Amino acid sequence: MNYVILAIHFAISRLIDRVLSSVGAHWPALNLGSEIHGTIDQAALSLAVGSLIVGLIAVVLQNHYLLREITRRQKAEAELEASEAHYRALIQALPDLIIRINRYGICLEYLASPNFPILGDVSLNWVGSHVTDRLPPDLAQQRLEAIHTALETQCIQIYEQDLSVNGRIQMEQVRVVPYSSDEALILVQNISDRKRAEEKLRVSEQRFRRAIAMAPLPIMLHAEDGEVLHINGTWTELTGYTQQDIPTTQTWAELAYGNQADTILKTIIAQKYSSETRQDEGDLAITTRTGHQLIWEFSSSVLEKLPDGRQVAISMAMDVTERRQAEKALRESEESYRSIYNQAAVGLVNGTIDLKFIDVNPRFCEMLGYSREDLLAKSVTDLTHPDDWSQSKSVVQRLFLNETPYISQKKRYLRKDGSSLWCNTGISIVRDVEGNPKHTLTVIHDISEQVKAEEQLKYDAFHDELTGLPNRSLLMKRLELALKRTKRYPEAQLAVLFIDLDNFKVINDSLGHLVGDELLLAIANKLELIIRDTDLAARLGGDEFVVLLEEIIDLSEAILVTERILEVLQSPLKIGGRELFPSASIGIVTSSTASYHQAAELLRDADVAMYCAKQSGYGQYVIFTPTMHLQAVQRLRLEHDLRKALDNHEFLLYYQPVVNLNNQTVEAFEALVRWQHPQVGSLSLNQFSEIAEETGLISFISEWMLQMACQQLATWQTQFPQQSLSLHVSLSGQLLDDSMLTKLKDILTIHQLPANSLILEIPESALLKTMETTQRVFHRLQTHGIQIAIDDFGTGYSCLRYLHQLPINTLKIDRSFISPEDPHSHSHSQVITESILTLCNSLGLQAIAQGIETRQQLSWLRDIGYTVGQGKYFSEPVPVEQATKFLQQESLKGLA
Repeated sequence: MNYVILAIHFAISRLIDRVLSSVGAHWPALNLGSEIHGTIDQAALSLAVGSLIVGLIAVVLQNHYLLREITRRQKAEAELEASEAHYRALIQALPDLIIRINRYGICLEYLASPNFPILGDVSLNWVGSHVTDRLPPDLAQQRLEAIHTALETQCIQIYEQDLSVNGRIQMEQVRVVPYSSDEALILVQNISDRKRAEEKLRVSEQRFRRAIAMAPLPIMLHAEDGEVLHINGTWTELTGYTQQDIPTTQTWAELAYGNQADTILKTIIAQKYSSETRQDEGDLAITTRTGHQLIWEFSSSVLEKLPDGRQVAISMAMDVTERRQAEKALRESEESYRSIYNQAAVGLVNGTIDLKFIDVNPRFCEMLGYSREDLLAKSVTDLTHPDDWSQSKSVVQRLFLNETPYISQKKRYLRKDGSSLWCNTGISIVRDVEGNPKHTLTVIHDISEQVKAEEQLKYDAFHDELTGLPNRSLLMKRLELALKRTKRYPEAQLAVLFIDLDNFKVINDSLGHLVGDELLLAIANKLELIIRDTDLAARLGGDEFVVLLEEIIDLSEAILVTERILEVLQSPLKIGGRELFPSASIGIVTSSTASYHQAAELLRDADVAMYCAKQSGYGQYVIFTPTMHLQAVQRLRLEHDLRKALDNHEFLLYYQPVVNLNNQTVEAFEALVRWQHPQVGSLSLNQFSEIAEETGLISFISEWMLQMACQQLATWQTQFPQQSLSLHVSLSGQLLDDSMLTKLKDILTIHQLPANSLILEIPESALLKTMETTQRVFHRLQTHGIQIAIDDFGTGYSCLRYLHQLPINTLKIDRSFISPEDPHSHSHSQVITESILTLCNSLGLQAIAQGIETRQQLSWLRDIGYTVGQGKYFSEPVPVEQATKFLQQESLKGLA
């Protein structure tokens, strides 16, 4: 451009020189005598004029080039914007997600639609990540298999998958397209909306079929070639014709309309296929199979075509024979109608399409607590529960749009006092004589009690009746869901606390079931106060509770809650006018303990841990370990062996002498059972009594003990007639019933034992049965010459006032008072032991001291007045041969 300006400047200068030369030639007088001076002025003028013109031209050229640059840039920007719009449209048209991936599952490239929900952290770069980094293991494995199949076969692989994204299930279609020998393109499309639409369509079709089958109106589906595709049961019920009777519309017309058959076929039935809107044919008189005349009001609509191309129509009819007669009767006796309207036992309401009340009957006013004037000033919306507004409005709109002649719905009305009332409402359209809609007629039934009962049934199905806590069913559902959550989120563990109250049966039997129920209710309330809102406390039954702790970090959280439960339960509870000190044994198991697949496995192991806690002492907790399961299996095996022990003659009776403390002679024996287990060895009753009682085998074992002990006592009495020998036999408290009394009577009859030579030792807990039952059983025992001794006296919850009401002969003092484990409690034990002896002397009962192990204990007991006792100091339980030798000796002093 600068060269152009210089050229123009030079040309203009030459032009100006020529002009001035020409002027000088024509007017020489203008040369004032100085040729040099004129030349300089001429040059200066030429330069000034030239510079001015050059400047103007330069400005014009610069503006010209500037305008051209602006135009060029605007054109480029427009082309860029069009290109960007093109690519945006292209991206929107692509599948939701495109991934280029190799056969090993490594992402090489990816392109995602902006609206596609991405699983995981969206900030992470996909390129270089493995398929397992983005998908759950099962879906990742499925995708790898599809990639390998596509690359091997060079065929597109298509499958669908369900993926949880941001808490929602996303349904996706995955297309794996071979890209090269080692790479594939994965095109992922979100088909959730399509799948849900298909499901809604399927459900809609099912509802349509069900609605036709259950509709109270006769319905016929027929094709344009005249084939009757379906009639519902109402059609058959009203006309008597089945679908086999009317295979075509021609047959139906001939049967129902007689001479008018051809006219009906041409003017009504045939026209149904030519209009896509609903057609109302009005009233038509039809003839049933039995010859009766009915007036039906028909309406028809065209449906979609069949696969073979035939058009299908649906015809619905309403039997208006009685309605027409009723309308006539209504017009003739409006007063009668009004009387029925006002005296109806259900609510009746007339309303408009805009949900205003036209008229209401007294029953509806009574149901809601409003006067008739108050209701007429309100609308249906004012009295409808907010959650049911949209439903009520759509129902009325459907009615007035002729989508359906009648709709029944369940909804809630609002009473004047603000409470809600569940009602079943049936809404229909009331029309004038021309068939035009006038208003709605709503029949309202109060179903509050029914709904309340249904809700109560649902609640009862998943909640404990006594405590209101979730029951086993709800617990298992929650536990299954929680277990699945831990599989998805391994860092969020769960814990199950299995809680069993200690000695609850003692409390329940001694103080009554009402007190026991109050105790369970109080403990349930305490558990709910301890746990978080996200946790769950449930009652399995009896005195067993379970606490589910979700989303805990580790075992320490579960232990903290457990210790707090034990601490709270140690506080006294005032129930039934008494202070109770409940305790519990708790088993703990966490989801990280083992690879659990079912909720029942967690509950099983927590139960095993609880059982171990109970064995280690009351008020304890134990954390489950896999070895505990093995012990439980061994216990089950022991139960299995116990069932065979009687048949295999594995039981033996051992005898421990009951000694006169003054001369140390044998006054009696206590018969003790020993199980000679083939593998384990000798087991005492304490080692398998719990299993025996749980399985019910204790009754067979006890009967065998009584039989063998009485037989041996009879033998000893024959061998040593000079000794007044008696025999103590322990009997489980749960066996004190009429059947055991009958067996005892038979045993005594067989062996002819002297009266009072058999002494039954009953655990103190047996006194905690109902007083009436205990008295009756004890009196019958004494009637048969059987003495009663209360074993382990002083350790239970029995009330001392029972002692003078029951026919008891002996109290056996618990060994813990004779030889306490804690030396510091020795003085207290001595006071209790002396007090029990004083009590026995006052009531005329014999006192037997158990657990004598040292000479010092023997001396002390004799000094305070005890005359009878037993223990290791004299002898351990021995076989029958050794016991017989004891009887042959004058005393046991030598042995001691």
